Amino acid sequence: MDHLQISPAQTKIIEIFLQLLAKKPLAKISVTEITRTAHLNRGTFYLYYLDVYDLYTKVSTQFLDALMATFNANYPNEPTPTNFGTLSHKILDYLTTHQKSFQILINADNGANFIEQLRTLFVTGIVTKEHISPENKDYLIDVIYNVNGAIGVIIAWQQGKLNCSLETVTRRLAFIFSVI
Repeated sequence: MDHLQISPAQTKIIEIFLQLLAKKPLAKISVTEITRTAHLNRGTFYLYYLDVYDLYTKVSTQFLDALMATFNANYPNEPTPTNFGTLSHKILDYLTTHQKSFQILINADNGANFIEQLRTLFVTGIVTKEHISPENKDYLIDVIYNVNGAIGVIIAWQQGKLNCSLETVTRRLAFIFSVI
């Protein structure tokens, strides 16, 4: 995860939290367990977070915000496969760099909510970038369909179910998005 402008204590809390979230449901993780493992006192935790649910929300929001910053910085002005290739490659690079966090967030007991947030952000981002009216239902259906498919492909690839290269996934996603 990107740890922009956060303290070393927060970084440690997040690292321990993600380790625990990889092993057990969110409801089974306690502040005490996090702080003991991180060798911090509970007061330090409460300086930054209300509880483990607040921590989860902040970690997932930070991840999604960074991913959307990558999306916004690389969304092409001209809809060509090459331009969408750059966007696809940058998004996949981000997800590969943060693969462990991504896997934990999509597989956690709140994973379905995280994936839905991801879908909503990408659909909204495309509709906004393309200046599409919400009344244009045909285009909106195409965007939703393609975003859902792309997220499914990305998750399958990240989980090793596709057994293909980053370049193959990038090329196919770029083609799919260039024909929306």
